[in-house]
Amino acid sequence: MKRLPIVVGILVVISITVGIAMSHMVKSSNAISTLRLDECIGNKCIDKSVFSELPEYPSNMREVAVGVYYDIYSNTENFSSLHPDEYYWKQPEFYGDNDFINKGLQYYTSRPMVWSAGSGAYKSSWVVTNLTVGDIFPVVTYWHAGYAIPKYQIFKLIPTFPENATLRLGTYITVQNPDEASKCLDVKITPHDVILDPTYPKFYYGWTQKILAEITVKCSGKWAVEIVPDRPDDSILQEYIYKYGIYKVSQTIVGGTWQIFMEVK
Repeated sequence: MKRLPIVVGILVVISITVGIAMSHMVKSSNAISTLRLDECIGNKCIDKSVFSELPEYPSNMREVAVGVYYDIYSNTENFSSLHPDEYYWKQPEFYGDNDFINKGLQYYTSRPMVWSAGSGAYKSSWVVTNLTVGDIFPVVTYWHAGYAIPKYQIFKLIPTFPENATLRLGTYITVQNPDEASKCLDVKITPHDVILDPTYPKFYYGWTQKILAEITVKCSGKWAVEIVPDRPDDSILQEYIYKYGIYKVSQTIVGGTWQIFMEVK
């Protein structure tokens, strides 16, 4: 493996999870946090039990969330020495693209509307520069369920290679031959299969998952890969339907796109 390139994240604002072993350790010590401020619309506030399945709310949560929003962390990891990364990205306030305070409170106070599916990646776009042929580099995102979804969402993530890829703010464009791009980029996604827990009537522990893409570049040029949700294998879907019941597992896939742009010397 050659030198690790510098990865620069570019935020794209859009509206729009499978580590089980460690989850039990975190949840066993969890208590409803007193550090999270009351979150209210008018005189109606969210009951703190909505967050009872999540890790303890970090004391520097707002500082880290703002830092992620403005891309001060390399590859969206290693946020703080005070708490594990998981303590941050498991909180709905972490997600600057989904703006929990302004968009999510309504579903947990007085608005009785729920949805059958919806998810997205945060950060949803990266531009990776200073690569050379043969480099293997990691990129991280957090794939989270939308608000007010009472069902499990199950899908697999697949890489696609569009002919034209444009950063959603229109500040970066890649034009490529899809067949050539698929031969020049090896993309390994972990986990390949994603299961997102419900976010209603409360946020369950697995409502968001950390996703790692390891990309090997074989050719010089400008390339792009878009990672998108697709229908899971029938065996996995049937397993969860049997476990939770057909009405608790979404049969719909509604998700965003994770874009990774590369410049290879």
